This record gives sequence, C-alpha cells and structure tokens, in this order.
Amino acid sequence: MSVEKLLRALNKHCVNKLPESLHHVKSTIKNVAFSSYYSNSQHNFTTGLIKDDLLLLNDLSKNKDIIVTKPNKGQSVVILNKNEYIDEMESILGYETKFIKIVDYCTSLIIKREDQLNNMLRKLKESQLTVKVTYSRLFTSGSKLGILYGLTKVHKTGFPLRPILSAIGTLNYDISKYFVPILKTLIINKFTIHDTFSFMKTILDIPDACSYIMASSAVTNLFTNVPLVETIAIITDSLFNHSTHINGLNKLQFRKLQLKT
Repeated sequence: MSVEKLLRALNKHCVNKLPESLHHVKSTIKNVAFSSYYSNSQHNFTTGLIKDDLLLLNDLSKNKDIIVTKPNKGQSVVILNKNEYIDEMESILGYETKFIKIVDYCTSLIIKREDQLNNMLRKLKESQLTVKVTYSRLFTSGSKLGILYGLTKVHKTGFPLRPILSAIGTLNYDISKYFVPILKTLIINKFTIHDTFSFMKTILDIPDACSYIMASSAVTNLFTNVPLVETIAIITDSLFNHSTHINGLNKLQFRKLQLKT
C-alpha cells in the first residue's frame, strides 16, 4: 500500500478529533515518508518531468542570458533573466545595515579569522575547559567562502528573491553545528507545534473555537534583520539562567564563542 493510500485510510477514522495514538501514527508515517524521499540520492527538483521537458531544460541551461532554478517553495521550475537576477541580488546586498563590504583580500581575511578562532579554542583546551575531541572537532583549516544565491518566491507579488547562504565549508560552519543541540533546548516549550497534526489537534481542543480568528505574521528577510549581538546576549542569558557552566564554558566564554559564529 502506498503512503498516500495509507494516510487516506487513516483519515476515515478521524473525522472530528484525532485520538492521540492515531495522531502519533500519522505523524510518524509522514516523517518516515519524507526522510525516505530526501535520503534518496536520485531525487531533485525535476522529479515528475517527462523526457521532453528534461531535454528542453537541458537546452535552456546552455543559454547564458537566463538562469534555470527552483522556487523558494514547492516542486517546479523557475526561469529568470540573468541580468535581472543579478541586479536584484546586488540590491539585496546593497543594504549597508545588513551587509558589510569587505575591502581586504578574502583569502587573507579567512586565514586571519581562522587564527582568531583557533587561538581561542587552543586557550580553552589548555585551561581544560574544552576536551580534546571537541577541540579537534571545532578546529578549522582550509576554510572557503560562503555562497549566496536567491530563490524566487513565486507565491508573492513581484516574485521577489529569498537570499540563501550556503555556509558549508566556511570557517564557522562546524562551530555553528556545535551550538545547534544546545540552542534547541530554548525552542521547546508549551508554545511549540511539532507538525500540522499537533496544530490541528490543538485548535480542535479549543472551547468555542469558532468565536476566534486565526492570524499569522511574517518578517521580511528575517535572518538579515535579526540584531545579532542583542540576540546572542538574550540567548546566552536564557541558557545560563539556571546554569553557571555549559559544556565546561562559563557565560562569558560561551558568549565569545557564539560571536565567532
């Protein structure tokens, strides 16, 4: 039985409210299906296209005046005028409050930043605040620049680009991954919704739900509008609210290490 047929069969048993066990089963099936799909090395954004479409896209990719890519959301193909794409990306980078133009030679700057980070890690290791395994994991060498590109928001008027930064291989990539499990503890609370099934169950359990109006809000270019220094200070204060040390680091050391990311 396909995943779609299985979920449809389960839906027949939850017309009004989802029993907790059934809700868990559906959520698990959905997660397994997505994990299986994305772990398949053959999947890409052209899935479902017929041979003639693929041949056409291959021909279009040879045109130096256009860019063939995928949208910010969904499975489809977006064709952009290359000059217009570059102009909009340069416009995004033109916000001086969000981006700073580097005047130094990039290779020299990367080496300088690597030395600063590695020196800090070395001091933590020498003071026995960082174990050897962690030091080896975070030590950085041969770093490269991040890659910025834009994906079209086809569901919005004017089809604006969403800037995406690929930080894989950059000097602070490993240290950013190191912070992920630590910071995750701050986002799990009573206001967290794990998936659409949890959300549906929550709103169905609200007494007199029909008398309420559901609203949503969004922040334009969220990640480039977040004040980094202030955000890091808030995060650090929250983490150390009931602790004096995390992974052997005190509050000041933890904050300094975060600023390196």
